[in-house]
Amino acid sequence: MSVEVISLKREIGRVEAILRSGARIRLRIRGTSMLPLLDEKTDAVLLTAPTRIRRGDVVLYRRAGGDVALHRIHAITASGCALLGDHQWIVETGIAAEQIIGVVERVEKKRFGFSVRHPLYRAYVRLIRRKFFRKALLKLVSIAASRKGSHERT
Repeated sequence: MSVEVISLKREIGRVEAILRSGARIRLRIRGTSMLPLLDEKTDAVLLTAPTRIRRGDVVLYRRAGGDVALHRIHAITASGCALLGDHQWIVETGIAAEQIIGVVERVEKKRFGFSVRHPLYRAYVRLIRRKFFRKALLKLVSIAASRKGSHERT
């Protein structure tokens, strides 16, 4: 199987066309906004066209400035979607349905993968959306990351 590496920002029109045709796209993760679910060093997602979006879905979307991001739908209101990365605190509001390019259908970790319909994943979504659990989890991830960094320096 051949793999083509593309710049998502430059090729977003092509990505949109592929998804609109009914095909799926495997996207390698970059960035830390979706930690602890998605690790940029090892993880990927399988995207499909956004035929139906729901609160809790992880979507690929285009920001007003042209950048693209992968975040979770925090809320859907009359003025659009409110999106938030699992590792972030600032909610991005007013994202129109037309800005949503794809919806995550499957998460691929280093050693295994799972559907976003899996009961354990759905339980994770319910937990991550709870403010206090989210705050505690982010603190644990930060502590673990700082410990890992200090072990690598010694």
